[in-house]
Amino acid sequence: MRARPVLALLALAGMSLVLWPAPPGYDAWIWLDWGRDLVHLTLHTDPGSTGVAWKPLPALLAAPLSLAGSAAPELWVLLVRFCALLSLLLAYKIGTRLADRFAGVVAVLALLLLPDYWGVVVRADAEPILVALALGAVELHLGGRRRAAFAAIFGVALIRPEVWPMLGLYALWLWRDDPRARPAVAAAVAAVPALWFGLDWLGSGNALTGPGTARGVARETSAADALGKAAEALPAPLWAFVAVAVFHGLNAPAATLRRRLAQPVLAITAIALAWLAAVVVLGALGYIGTERFVVAPACLLCPVIGAGATWALAPFEGRWRVAAAVALALLAIPLALRERDRIDARIGDLPALESDGLADLVAADGVRDAALACPGRIAIDDSRLLARLVYELDASANRVGSLLTLPQLPGSGGAEVIIARAGSVDERELTGMLGTGFSGIAGLASNERWSAYALSCPPGRSER
Repeated sequence: MRARPVLALLALAGMSLVLWPAPPGYDAWIWLDWGRDLVHLTLHTDPGSTGVAWKPLPALLAAPLSLAGSAAPELWVLLVRFCALLSLLLAYKIGTRLADRFAGVVAVLALLLLPDYWGVVVRADAEPILVALALGAVELHLGGRRRAAFAAIFGVALIRPEVWPMLGLYALWLWRDDPRARPAVAAAVAAVPALWFGLDWLGSGNALTGPGTARGVARETSAADALGKAAEALPAPLWAFVAVAVFHGLNAPAATLRRRLAQPVLAITAIALAWLAAVVVLGALGYIGTERFVVAPACLLCPVIGAGATWALAPFEGRWRVAAAVALALLAIPLALRERDRIDARIGDLPALESDGLADLVAADGVRDAALACPGRIAIDDSRLLARLVYELDASANRVGSLLTLPQLPGSGGAEVIIARAGSVDERELTGMLGTGFSGIAGLASNERWSAYALSCPPGRSER
């Protein structure tokens, strides 16, 4: 891809930070903390009460960003928004390859209308990075750059484990097709388990901490529930265009059935459906399967939707073709309104995730030192900010917990530093909550939004 479009997208992403500032979402704070840990060689992947499972690529991307200090969260949001814009460009390019420019435009519109896609962008989740890599792999493969496509799939496999079989199949094909790429292929295949399980073992002492976390925070999920999420990955009308594209591909002239099935539109559809099926299976097995996990395979289908729209309009000519295109545009209006409501709901949640002075409180004299000097737990009265507190304190996640679950917190009888929203609790209420076993509650610092309290704790070395 040429440098000029990439620089333009980066500039647009930078402008969005000025026009639409927003903090990273919940998981991103833990990824930023992991990235900083990697730089300092102090990785802790035990999720504690945060419920965030280890993923290699977000942490590896966050590592160089951590060198920017306090600007790291803004740089993470910039990266995510750049990838979101890049995904639009890639969807257009792939749609154009499959059919024509109209297909490229429809592919972009389909991506814009996907349920929850812009929600993950707003929250600066890893999915926009995942989507850019997945669409990039398709575009690179179609452009004949197979080694670069394999590198992109490798990146995808470092975010989502259900892609591992696809990485393995592409590795086998590239191994046979390009003998000179074999050393890189072997290294990448070996690196996937090393980065997933090896780093998790180094950070927690257990190579399976991540999978255990993914199952531990999952709600009861039936196969029907998981299948329903997969079906809702696309708005119902868009599935019709996928069907048109598949029908067109199956009926395209080809010398053999194998060549017919190898057409890009059918191959992309098969990959996306296999990915959705893997999400369904993992959800049915009890692993967490939120709606955002079907975003990437749904995005892969957007160029297919564009091609399907082109072929659906093929029988129409002249004014009838224009009328059919207008009808498609009108069909998109209710979908756009629904997605706007979803985005508004996501934006409405963001103030609760903002620090509102939490970072300033942690940076105040004595708060961070007291929190890290005591060997016990650090509690906060808003569980939505657990990940943010871990990042601000630069503490191990297993030392931070919610004040609401204080009686169940392990370590030195409970929490020894408590951070609460100003006015939510006072020292007398804390004494009542904690019981007679605690004494010497004292205010450490406060601002308009937050207060920090220290409980008497035995002298001890500073602990992360």
